[in-house]
Amino acid sequence: MKLDYLIDTNILISLFNQELTQPIPNGNIGYSVITSIEILSFKGLSSQEDNLIRSTLKTLIEVSLDTTIAEKTIQLRRKYSLKMPDAVILASA
Repeated sequence: MKLDYLIDTNILISLFNQELTQPIPNGNIGYSVITSIEILSFKGLSSQEDNLIRSTLKTLIEVSLDTTIAEKTIQLRRKYSLKMPDAVILASA
């Protein structure tokens, strides 16, 4: 499935904190598996917050790691010295 947008962790955090200044656009919206790991691993996350995050993620398209994304991640890290999570998310886009 073709994605129109791939959202990053900071967008989801802003959404849950009701800090977005513009609505998320309509379309096929995805997120990297790294984003789900990042947002669900916050220390002190309540079970209510965990449930809200998980139910929201179920409405979006998860982009899993595959060989293509792994190779693109390697290229991005070599060229730009990005941190692993950022490189994976960028490669997923």
